[in-house]
Amino acid sequence: MAMERSRLGLSAHTLSALEGVLLLALGLVWLRGLNLSATMSRIAFWLLVYSTVTILASYMTAALWGAGNETMPLRQQRLTGAPSKKM
Repeated sequence: MAMERSRLGLSAHTLSALEGVLLLALGLVWLRGLNLSATMSRIAFWLLVYSTVTILASYMTAALWGAGNETMPLRQQRLTGAPSKKM
């Protein structure tokens, strides 16, 4: 499947690597560095997972739909996507 905006696809790829490193680093300090109860720790964990998946999904959706400069300006290119996909 080809990306309509390959630059956004590259951004999503780079972002996923950054998110992976962030999750690894937080996993290493989670038990020692955070003084959270079991319930709060569980809530924080799932919110972190949710935010990671949501951010990556939004970038991938923008790359597949071909979002333009009105949505995500990149490298000062004049790109436009379909109006129905730029909500």
